Amino acid sequence: MLGLLWYAEILGLLLMVLSLFRVQHVVLVDYDAFEYGFPFPWLLYLVSGVTPVSMWALAPLNFLATLIFWVAIGFLVASLTSLRRGFRLLSSA
Repeated sequence: MLGLLWYAEILGLLLMVLSLFRVQHVVLVDYDAFEYGFPFPWLLYLVSGVTPVSMWALAPLNFLATLIFWVAIGFLVASLTSLRRGFRLLSSA
């Protein structure tokens, strides 16, 4: 079972990093930013706010929610792969 969890965590982290390819440009009054991440934007590049800024920011709750989402997807993929291959990921040998 430990091999399956390790595989799910690695796959989830990889998918989370790949989710950074999704970028949304948000322009509001006194707010201009690029939001990175899927399903929740967890990395923000603030271009301008009330004053002109140029900084990266991490949204911690969105980061945690996205991490849980992608690790769950990774666990689902790892489980289905394990079932399809005859439980080879579950065995210790």
